Amino acid sequence: MKKKIKKINEIEDILFEKSRRAKRINISIKPWRGIRVAVPRGVSFKQAEAVFLKKLDWVREKLALIKEVEQKRPLYGLSGEIKTNQHNIKIVQNGNENIAIEQFDDRVNLYLPKNEDMKSKRIQRKLRTLLVEIYRIEAKNYLPARVEMLANKYKFRYNRVYIKFQKTLWGSCSGKLNINLNLNLMRLDKGLRDYVILHELLHTRIRDHSSKFWHELSKYVAQPRQKDSALKKYNLRYYIP
Repeated sequence: MKKKIKKINEIEDILFEKSRRAKRINISIKPWRGIRVAVPRGVSFKQAEAVFLKKLDWVREKLALIKEVEQKRPLYGLSGEIKTNQHNIKIVQNGNENIAIEQFDDRVNLYLPKNEDMKSKRIQRKLRTLLVEIYRIEAKNYLPARVEMLANKYKFRYNRVYIKFQKTLWGSCSGKLNINLNLNLMRLDKGLRDYVILHELLHTRIRDHSSKFWHELSKYVAQPRQKDSALKKYNLRYYIP
């Protein structure tokens, strides 16, 4: 047996899993992913459970903190529809047993079982996954063209634009002058999107975040430090499926 799910005291769904990489018993607790206990080769599940019991107080404290984080994640689709920049997702609870998606140019119908709880983890995970794909489409349609327009306007030179789904960065500029942009930029208003694009374009000339960088950026973006502070209010980890 390579893995098993166990309940210990009041804590449910603890995943005990054999790991070739683990050198010792390791307990990890992550938002929306639950508890995983990595068990090295040569160590039994019974031994791992004994270690878990010794760490029970720490686990409870960690779970309380994780719960606070999880509660900050927005719930989608409660009104019956979700609107993005270019798409309208209509949620239909029509009694079918399986989840189905019907996609048109700018409209998406998401069919769910009739009595399914919209707040359930299964449905919210499906909605977030669908949103990621829609934002990916919108980002590819919008961001490269917007980078080209702003670069031409302000005489920046860059190589290529890459669209990524990153967990921590809104954008970056590589040493080869490639501009990497997070598809989640499509969640933001146009002003913040342009701020990120111009921020990264300026990195093709100034690599650091020195006072010179911010002074130069103010020539292209009004109040860049305020926009940078506004951007920090959007935590990417809350949107990860």
